[in-house]
Amino acid sequence: MASCRQRKTGEEVEITSLIACSESQLMWPLARFHARNVLNAGESIWNSGRFAPTAIRLKLADGPQYVTRIEMQTEMNPTRAYVHHEINAGMNSGSMRTYGCLKGPASHGAWIRVAVNAEVQLLEIATISSPSYVAWRRIRVFGKI
Repeated sequence: MASCRQRKTGEEVEITSLIACSESQLMWPLARFHARNVLNAGESIWNSGRFAPTAIRLKLADGPQYVTRIEMQTEMNPTRAYVHHEINAGMNSGSMRTYGCLKGPASHGAWIRVAVNAEVQLLEIATISSPSYVAWRRIRVFGKI
C-alpha cells in the first residue's frame, strides 16, 4: 500500500535550525561575509566573493520539514540591476527541483519571497546572472509545525 504525505495544517513559523554553506566560503574566508551571516538579523552579510553562477545552500538541521516559503533580502551594488536567481529545494542534492525564479530587475534591500510548500531538507538559492559579486543580506525560511 502506498503512503501519502499530507500537507501540514499547523501554524506557520520561522524555521531557525538552519545551517548555511557555500563553496565560495573557502575562497572568501572573511568572517563578515560568511554564509552563516544570512541567518542573523545583524549587519553582516554573505558575499560569495565571486560573480555568478554561484549558490548558497541552507540545510534544515533537524531533518526534513514542511517548508511553506523562503524569503531573501538582496544585497546589491549597483543598487538596481538585472538578475537571475533560481530557488531549488529537495531532500538531498540529487532530488533538487526548482520552486521559483526571479529573472529581471531587482533593487538593493528588497525582499524576494518564494513559495515552496513541500517537505524538504535542503534549500538552494542559485544565482545564474548578476552584474556584481553575489551576496545576500538575510534569508528566512518558514514552515508549518
